[in-house]
Amino acid sequence: HHVVHTQAAVHGCNVTITYSPDFYPPTINDPQLFDDFSKSVGALVAEDGQLTDIEPTMGAEDFSFVAESIPSTFFLLGQGSGMDPPTNYGLHHPNFALDESVMHRGVELHVNLALRGLVKLAMDLESSSADESTASEL
Repeated sequence: HHVVHTQAAVHGCNVTITYSPDFYPPTINDPQLFDDFSKSVGALVAEDGQLTDIEPTMGAEDFSFVAESIPSTFFLLGQGSGMDPPTNYGLHHPNFALDESVMHRGVELHVNLALRGLVKLAMDLESSSADESTASEL
C-alpha cells in the first residue's frame, strides 16, 4: 500500500487500490484418476517409467474450474534435459528454452490418454446397453 502510493506521488499521479477476492479455486488432482494416469503413462514420458509428484504451489490455474466439476488430473510435462541453454526454466521465465527433441513424448502421452478415454467410454456404453437390455427383459 505504502509503496504504491509513494510511487504514484513521485510521478504526480493518484492511485486507488481495490483488492479483489481470489476467485480461483485450488487445482486438486482426483487421487484415483492420478494413480491410474501415473501407472498407464509413466513409461511413455519418463526414462525410469516413474512420474515425479511436485509440491503444491500457489499458482492460479483456469483448469481448477474444470477439476471442480469433473474428476481431473493436471500435470506438467517437464523437459529439464540438461542441455545448453538449460531447458528447466518455467514457461514465463525470460530464459525459457524449449527442447524440441522431447515433444514427441508429450504427443504420445496425449494420444495415449485420448485412446484410453475412448476405450473406457466404449466399455461404459457397452455395459450400460447390456444393463438396459437386461432391465427391459425383466
